Amino acid sequence: MASNNWASHLLTDLPRAADRTRADIIFCPNGVGPADTRAVVYLQDMFHFVFKAASNSAARIAVQRAVRAGIRALSHPYHRVAIAVSPAIALAAESRFRVPIEIVPNGVDVSDLLWHGGGASVLVLGGIGARKDEGTALNAWAAIERPDGIMLTLVGVEPKQRRARLRLMARDLGIGKSVVIRGMLSRGPYLKELARCVVSISCSRLEAFSLPVAEALMMNAPIVCSDIPAHLDLIARAGAGRIFPQRDSAALGAIISEALHGVLPPRTGGPVPGWDWHSRAAQQIDIFERYVLDPLVAKDHRKASMRRSGS
Repeated sequence: MASNNWASHLLTDLPRAADRTRADIIFCPNGVGPADTRAVVYLQDMFHFVFKAASNSAARIAVQRAVRAGIRALSHPYHRVAIAVSPAIALAAESRFRVPIEIVPNGVDVSDLLWHGGGASVLVLGGIGARKDEGTALNAWAAIERPDGIMLTLVGVEPKQRRARLRLMARDLGIGKSVVIRGMLSRGPYLKELARCVVSISCSRLEAFSLPVAEALMMNAPIVCSDIPAHLDLIARAGAGRIFPQRDSAALGAIISEALHGVLPPRTGGPVPGWDWHSRAAQQIDIFERYVLDPLVAKDHRKASMRRSGS
């Protein structure tokens, strides 16, 4: 691509590349795309729609809002559909979009692995940024009776400064010797950790979809989640798992104690039908055909979009 500028790449280079390759669809993540009727915008990251919850920088928020709003104003009259990975992000994004939003959750691939337990860890599904709220799990662990030999293992914690802060927190709580805090794992080792844990936990305060939770459910692993909308949707779809109120370490601790005594959260019984990548890809292709490739639907929707935008 010729452009050094992100906006020029998005607005100019992508359509040119689509012309050269005779592409039918320009698939555009993060809710922004070129002014092109082939563009399908993808809503997969809550960061781009709930700025205050995702960033502590007021200047960064203002710049992001201005740039994205400008591109949307230019491009949206040409767009025919957006695809969201969950009802939660669709709801957060709908005020910024003048096109239909279809919901297709992420596909889940766990390489045929299933949970078998037998390990000695309560596994916390951590991540990048304070919104993952792993500290709630540390507080819960400190408040309960902890069997000898069982560790609270936090994985995926990034960057290293967050790992240092959480290790200090664990030491101050008096649980440092029964806590392991690790950074990002490659896919194979991570899924193996998930397959043998006693129970898995997500304390996150903000997610668009939560792939780690979906992977746990797909693997028939026992999972405990904070009660954010993305988690509630996954738990309801799977008919498994347990929920605790956000930041409620006492409630989480009670659930962990039950799991340590053999009372596990409800599980799926095996892979959830329709959650695999093949099924999700088929759903997306159906949306492409209905909104973008069907000339009658596309023509009618283009007119509707132009009217709603005031053009």
